Amino acid sequence: MKFILEIEMGNDAMLTHTDVSSALRFVQAKLSEGRNEGRVMDINGNSVGKWEFTEEKKKTYEVTIKRGSHLVPLGEAKRDGNRVLVKLFCLPVDGCFTLEEKE
Repeated sequence: MKFILEIEMGNDAMLTHTDVSSALRFVQAKLSEGRNEGRVMDINGNSVGKWEFTEEKKKTYEVTIKRGSHLVPLGEAKRDGNRVLVKLFCLPVDGCFTLEEKE
């Protein structure tokens, strides 16, 4: 899980460290209410950003083996930290398989 906070600087009420501090107090109040996401507001009530808790998406890979000029699907894999967890639909008899990232 991640906590992401974005603040756009540059408007009249979001120029200084004090302005950012004020916006962070606004976010802190919303967090204290138990909210999981929201807009960051400046002292004038304008939206200057957003914040949210998010789940990190794990990349999914297709496991294939080359047979002649074709890639034959064998299964799928997911990265979990430093490990790659592979789920095979069938085992290759010979040859090496490759991992291709899916969208």
